[in-house]
Amino acid sequence: MTWGGEEWEVLLGIGEYHATTRPTQVRTLLGSCISLTMHHPGRGFGAICHASLPVSPRGQGVDYRCVDQVIPTMLHWFARHKIPRAELVIKLFGGGEMYGLRGEPRVLISVGRQNLAMARKVLREEGLSLAASDVGGPWGRSLVFHTASGQVWVRRNSSRGQVSPSPVGG
Repeated sequence: MTWGGEEWEVLLGIGEYHATTRPTQVRTLLGSCISLTMHHPGRGFGAICHASLPVSPRGQGVDYRCVDQVIPTMLHWFARHKIPRAELVIKLFGGGEMYGLRGEPRVLISVGRQNLAMARKVLREEGLSLAASDVGGPWGRSLVFHTASGQVWVRRNSSRGQVSPSPVGG
């Protein structure tokens, strides 16, 4: 973590999440992985994850690589700070069609699609909805999340070059 003037700067790796009460600029790169951002507009608190697997193996501890575990962990962090979950602005990114696994009955099941489906399932079970998203497609993404404002900038990265970054959902 480095200090970049008014904001801290963090490079988020696979299997990590970052939650903070300080203004922070968090960068990450996504392929089939997903990032979910949560922001409380009134207090400027923010959290982001970088999850690579939809579900965790049974009997293991908390694994932040797994969508089904990192989202409840993020919600718990906000609850500890007395932030009502209904006041959170939630955005979802990534889940590109980068790799696949052979599933039954011999259908290519995208890891990216599985990650997105699990994120949506967990949010639905928690009674939460998305304010914005930029998901799927045959490309990776470069992401910058500003925790104080909740603003997220996304650049789609494809084999044909990069698309200019643009804000997603304000």
